[in-house]
Amino acid sequence: MTGSSVCDWNYDRQDLGVDLSETQQGIFCDNGELMGPLLRINRIELAAVYFKGTIPDEIGLFPSLRVLDFSSNGNIGSTIPSSIGKCTDLRGINLDLNDIEGSIPSTIGSLTLLTSLSLMENNLSGSLPSTLGGLLQLKSLSLKGNKFEGSLPSSLSQLSNTLMYFNGDRNDFSGSLPSELGELTELEELRLSENSLTSSIPISLGSMSSLRVIRLDANILDGEIPPGLASLALLEEINLGRNFLSGSLPDLSTLTNLESLNLSRNNFEGNLTSFCEANSDRFEQGLITATSDCLGKVECSCCERCL
Repeated sequence: MTGSSVCDWNYDRQDLGVDLSETQQGIFCDNGELMGPLLRINRIELAAVYFKGTIPDEIGLFPSLRVLDFSSNGNIGSTIPSSIGKCTDLRGINLDLNDIEGSIPSTIGSLTLLTSLSLMENNLSGSLPSTLGGLLQLKSLSLKGNKFEGSLPSSLSQLSNTLMYFNGDRNDFSGSLPSELGELTELEELRLSENSLTSSIPISLGSMSSLRVIRLDANILDGEIPPGLASLALLEEINLGRNFLSGSLPDLSTLTNLESLNLSRNNFEGNLTSFCEANSDRFEQGLITATSDCLGKVECSCCERCL
């Protein structure tokens, strides 16, 4: 289909997909629109094809669409049309690495079968719509590297039975972490580095029994580490560095699966002796690294770097 205009394609088959990922020639539509309903299309995959133009409102004319992938085009410079809420059969959306602007339309909440939503590395802004809580099949939510702001919606707790991955790194989220996050008991990775989150880490995070990764570094968090965090036996990475956290450190010796611990640039007191001893063999084998405040306030014999 090299050189064809997506605006002119026509199909008669029952089960169809368009996959032109990494096509070097590029895809161009003179009028910026996808023409015709193309009702049977269930996949549109245009990753890294130098796609130019906008994501048209006519995207809502694809009721059978299950996969939409416009990732890695870099210069779409579009917004996400509200008509995307009409594609109620969608399972996966990937719009990473474009110049998409505007906000996430509230109509996204109509996509109740969606399992993956990836919008990383764009110029999206505004608050997250509360309707994200309606995505009851969502397993992965990737928002890294945008300009989202405001508080995280408490409605995310409605994804307690499904959400396994949430990446909101490098945005401008502010306010407190909602205590309702603790209801996300299936969540394995919580990534909210480099935002403007304030207040303390909710005690409820100690209930997130599936958590393997928690990254809250480079925020404005204060208060103590919730003791319950030390009971999350599956944790492999904890990064709370570059905040304003304080108080005594909890006993982390039970975290024998931990591979990376960063508590640096805070105001903690106490020691990590029991943690170092419990993981001495793993430190010797190079299976774990630890970084903490070591300016006379925290004793840490196993820390590689003291910041």
